[in-house]
Amino acid sequence: MRRWASALALASVLAVVSPADAAINLNSDFVPDPGRMELLTYGYYSPYTLRVLNGAVYSANPVGSAYHWFEAWNSFEVGLLPDTSLTILAPFDLTQSFDGSDRYTGLTDLSVALGRKLWSNDLGGLKARLRVNAPVGPLGSEAHSVGLDTMLSQAIIPEVLTATANFNYRYSLHQTVRDEETLLPHTSWAGHVAELSLGVDYAMSPSFDLVFEVLGQFEGRAESDRKPDPASGAMVLTLAPGLNWKFNDQFSLQASLLAPVLRGGYQDSYSFGGLAGICLDF
Repeated sequence: MRRWASALALASVLAVVSPADAAINLNSDFVPDPGRMELLTYGYYSPYTLRVLNGAVYSANPVGSAYHWFEAWNSFEVGLLPDTSLTILAPFDLTQSFDGSDRYTGLTDLSVALGRKLWSNDLGGLKARLRVNAPVGPLGSEAHSVGLDTMLSQAIIPEVLTATANFNYRYSLHQTVRDEETLLPHTSWAGHVAELSLGVDYAMSPSFDLVFEVLGQFEGRAESDRKPDPASGAMVLTLAPGLNWKFNDQFSLQASLLAPVLRGGYQDSYSFGGLAGICLDF
């Protein structure tokens, strides 16, 4: 069953967690047929909000996005075999830090994923995807990570109401680099991330869907030289109402709002965000 875009989906692309990381149309169990392709392009916007914590000023954007408020995401998925696909994900940071110290814009972490439809019928399906994230861009996490994504959908009322459930997990690999000042080896670990999202998709007409999802994200505490990093670790619960507009079988649009309602961890303040994107099948 082909389901349209959902607001909360792509998890574990970067080594940090933010609602934007999960705001891509890959929450579906859809797999392109062999030789067919799907192209997704999304933009995520979150306005700056500054807050003073213990005498220091921090950006109150979502977890891990202290210096980011506009991000673009591109996904290219191609069918390799029946029920099997290859996906390439390329997120871009399009803004600078709020204090002007970070002048970089560009690619963050490039992800490659192999997906497989494990089960399907006329009412739903289950898809699993293995993912490898590589720090290839100037704004990347500087550490490789691996992940597993699962996508489940089930029609409650056929052609009208569909329920979805998704679980995603990413584990960052330990990295040892030489300190630029002391020239001594330094070991770091970005931790691990788990996400669970639940949603419903209501078809108002053949062209319009209303989507409502809840996403829970947990980022474990990172380590530096085998010691816990106090400036890490977070939890956030986000609500995401959205609208899908399908023009035809090849082209659709999506718009969603991301509203964090429960948060905790190192950065304990988050701002609302907006998402807009297109989906092309060819």
